[in-house]
This record gives sequence, structure tokens and C-alpha cells, in this order.
Amino acid sequence: MIWLRREERALGIGDYIPVQTKGDLLAYRREHNNTSLLIVLNLGDEDTSFTQAPACMKGRIIPDTNLKRKGELVHGRQPVKANEGLVIKLQL
Repeated sequence: MIWLRREERALGIGDYIPVQTKGDLLAYRREHNNTSLLIVLNLGDEDTSFTQAPACMKGRIIPDTNLKRKGELVHGRQPVKANEGLVIKLQL
């Protein structure tokens, strides 16, 4: 996923904004210029879901750790598989 870091400048130099989660989830946003990326990591061994206010979370998965969900639309509640990581490009 190094290619993504080079392609999306927000991942490398964007502001880091922690996002409140529960359980084994870790989430944060990276923002730079007009780009906002939401990174959601499930550090646990069980599937779960990430929920944020729908107005704050509309976008598209750009990659995931399994490379099977690229392009999937995201809004409101998002399932996250065990040990999966998502990078979501948010609509502003």
C-alpha cells in the first residue's frame, strides 16, 4: 500500500484527527487541502462495524487490506472484518 501513500498526500502530510471508536477498532482521519481520508482498523479477531454520523461518513473505499472492497460506497454504518483495515475517501 506504499503506492497509496504516494498517491494520496493526505496520508503522508495531512493533519491527524483521532476518531472515537469502541472495542478493537482504531480510527482516525487524515486531512490535507480538499482531501479527507478516514482510516478504520479492526485490531480484533472478530468482525464488527464502525458507525459515525452519516453526514460525516459518506465516501468510497479506496483500498482495504484484502483488496476486495475497492470502490465500495460507504455511508453511516460500515462493516469491518476481523483484522481488516479500510481507507475511505470521504466526500466533502
